[in-house]
Amino acid sequence: MYFAVLSIFLIVNNFPQNTQDPGKHKPQKRSGGVDKSEIKNLKKRVIYPKVLTTVPVKYPVEQYRAGVESDVCLFITVGTKGEVIKVEVSKSGGKAFDTAAVAAAEKYTFSPATIDDLPVVVKVKLNIPFRIAKKKTTDTVKTTPDKKTDVKESTDKKTEDSKSNEKKDNKTGTTGTKNPTVKTETKPTEETEKTPDKPKKDPDVKKDEPVKASEPAKKPAKPSVMGIVEVKKDEKTNSAAAKPVINKDKTISKHAVKKVKLIVTKPAEITVSKDISEDENIVVTATLTARRIKDVPVKTEVISARKIQEKGATNLVKALDHELGVVVENGCSICAATQIRLSGMPGRYTLYLIDGMPLYSSLGSTYGLAGVPSASIGKVEIVKGGSSVLYGTDAIGGIVNVILKNPISKFNSAEIRIGTHEEYLLSAVSSSFRKNFLRKGDFFGIMAYASFENKGRHDRDGDGLTEIPEMQRSSAAITMRYKMFDGLVLKFRSSVMHENRQGGGTGSLLEVMADWDPHTATGMRGISETILSRRIENAFIAEWNHKRIRAMLNAAWVYHFQDSDYEGEYYKATQHIFYANPFVNINLGKNYSLTTGGSIRVEHLSENVAVSDYNYVMTGVFAEGAFKIGKKFEFLHGIRFDHHNEYGEVITPRLAAKYAPIKDLTFRASAGTAFRAPTTFYEYNHGVHAAGYSIEMAADKAETSMGGNASIVYSGIKGWNLTFEASYNKVKNAIALESSDDGSIITVFNVPVDLKVMGMEFQIEGKITSGLKLQLGYGTYKYQDPENVQQTVPPSQQFTGSLSYRFRRFSMNLSGKILAPMKLREAYGYAYNPVSGATIGELIDPATGADLNSPKREKSPWFGTANIVMEYRINQSATVYFGIDNIFDYHQSDIEGPIMFPSSTGAAGGAPMPLDVVYIWGPMEGRCVYGGLRLNL
Repeated sequence: MYFAVLSIFLIVNNFPQNTQDPGKHKPQKRSGGVDKSEIKNLKKRVIYPKVLTTVPVKYPVEQYRAGVESDVCLFITVGTKGEVIKVEVSKSGGKAFDTAAVAAAEKYTFSPATIDDLPVVVKVKLNIPFRIAKKKTTDTVKTTPDKKTDVKESTDKKTEDSKSNEKKDNKTGTTGTKNPTVKTETKPTEETEKTPDKPKKDPDVKKDEPVKASEPAKKPAKPSVMGIVEVKKDEKTNSAAAKPVINKDKTISKHAVKKVKLIVTKPAEITVSKDISEDENIVVTATLTARRIKDVPVKTEVISARKIQEKGATNLVKALDHELGVVVENGCSICAATQIRLSGMPGRYTLYLIDGMPLYSSLGSTYGLAGVPSASIGKVEIVKGGSSVLYGTDAIGGIVNVILKNPISKFNSAEIRIGTHEEYLLSAVSSSFRKNFLRKGDFFGIMAYASFENKGRHDRDGDGLTEIPEMQRSSAAITMRYKMFDGLVLKFRSSVMHENRQGGGTGSLLEVMADWDPHTATGMRGISETILSRRIENAFIAEWNHKRIRAMLNAAWVYHFQDSDYEGEYYKATQHIFYANPFVNINLGKNYSLTTGGSIRVEHLSENVAVSDYNYVMTGVFAEGAFKIGKKFEFLHGIRFDHHNEYGEVITPRLAAKYAPIKDLTFRASAGTAFRAPTTFYEYNHGVHAAGYSIEMAADKAETSMGGNASIVYSGIKGWNLTFEASYNKVKNAIALESSDDGSIITVFNVPVDLKVMGMEFQIEGKITSGLKLQLGYGTYKYQDPENVQQTVPPSQQFTGSLSYRFRRFSMNLSGKILAPMKLREAYGYAYNPVSGATIGELIDPATGADLNSPKREKSPWFGTANIVMEYRINQSATVYFGIDNIFDYHQSDIEGPIMFPSSTGAAGGAPMPLDVVYIWGPMEGRCVYGGLRLNL
């Protein structure tokens, strides 16, 4: 497989480069002014773009014949390779002139703009005057840059058509914004020729052929740079003060301003077309449509690729840690099975999506979440609360949608990382992009990545049993994206993942497996787990946009295989998932849009110890409408109908609303129902029974929830955002499991009492100074769970925080969390510490291993963890970093003794039971120190 991936790298690197991701280096405003000395120092560091090549501008035939002249002012977004990313009309000269000017400008090429030798995306202003040359023997006219950036239109020579267009643009706000933007003055290299007021018509001009304008100057003047500075006008002195702008993806000094002549105008608002996998301001999860995060009616949180990198995260699970309302749970001290809690809800109520498709269920989600490498993640979107209307089963507690990177530019990157606990990581990504691949106007992109991650076993308490298993994980993928023509984009992705995981007894795999007495069921193998996983994902996405209609088809097939040994019992399983989701979004006027479609999800799980396989088929149809009332209010309403082959029909409605009374204040609220169909014996326990087991479905209803969320976001304090969110969820017909004495029958049943979870979260984030950013969060949660449906201990209070600092080439990120005491006995029952100095054999025997005078804690203590990552960019291609996870080396076994111990599920004083491996409330891994090198080629 690795030879195949290497071949892919060689192939994609041979593609010529034509364009670059328009949103990769989008600038962002920064606060704080600069003095004159700082501006002066920038002259040596800033290199502005220059026009390299131009094309002739076609003069519209009808306007030429009528003797009409005009001026068109354009804003051109120039990428990091000097390519034209987007062209927008700032000042219209009429529809025909605008079309001709844009068509020509899209073919221009520039030299890239750089700051400290770092390429950045900038905006330039270009004025194209259409003038009819004073020549009687030619059909050719010249279009050259005007002397000034303030375009004065020749109103006496315009037609009524161009005037009406300008009037329309002014009404719709396309020629002006409330916030003035800096424009720099440019000087022409060529004087505009004088023309008569009413030139004579040329009889040689054919009716169906456009008249071409002569090519502009070979070396036109340097266009004015937009997005580098902005101006605030002082009403008293009528002067302007420059403020620097920072780029999100690259470190740009606060001095990034060149001393230029500034003039205050009101240009058109420019919105750069950006791929959603790179733009953290555009979200798709909440409504199945790409919308700005501030405009979406359902509150959505985003973890960007940059933030994941700042955390030093190597996979999805680590990327989610230290986020407010997100708790990463370790469900087993032997194999480290992982779940993700959202706003206090149990992990099995979280729906995991890859590019909007549910590709994880039961078997695959037990160990597969850590198999998503961070190198492949473009961003992660989190939606809390029920969302079954759009996605069907499992979306009770919320959604974690991983949006993978797309091949939208040409780049090659590699990373090597080495750390304590035998940690090392190798990863490589290669992406290429080609315009006009098969036909004019299309583009094709291909990206391949491969990674290998190793983590050594960890035995902190010294009892000979691991708290963190040994893991070797390798993954590879290839993604192809093809735009056939305007409006139609096709994407195909195929990935493979291979993982070996062993926990429990220390020693090699052969040593552990050999230490086993089948007659007495004792030995190292009896307290160890070995899991070998193989996973293949194939996904296809087709998207078509035409005027007011957007149609999309998502389809995927997943194969997950597990070959494992649980405490001496052999378990082998294969899971297949097929998913298809066609839907369409229609704009029915300016104020109403409708999203409707359907889905089918087929799951098949085959287990060697199960009496029978299970096959689930879920089909559903849905519709959701969004109604806007003015600019301040939006109302969302939807309903879904699903049919499950085991649990029958389920109907789930949803209502949501957004109200923004003022610019900086937004209220959101949502309410509705969601559902979940139970999977199999993997609900709570991944153990098996050697003689096999059968599932007895005593549950005749699917789990359903009713709840709501409300949030307030205020950004009126300069540079700061305040967020408050409250949630409530009530789960009816919650699923529980019961095993027979010999473990041969697993009964799945509905508990009679509802599970209720209430939560409140508050977060503040903003910039202390231009390079220092702070984020603080607090969440409190209350539970009513008399039947112990959750099975794991939930947090009652959570504090999160991060402090990031950037200065030129250096950056630092400090993040952490604090959890309040948790009620351990309510979740795990009464338990005992082991006898001091007991051997492994004595631990397995409750009569000799349990210390009846040393019960486990009733509540966990207050505790917290913190991580730090520091980066230094050596040059444009190389970055070194150093990090420490769990800085204070906090570990559960230091507070409460060995992790594995005899336990009892009965009342206090009950007989101790065999080893407990799920009694977890604190960190299982101590301090980890690592360092690495990241290359961008």
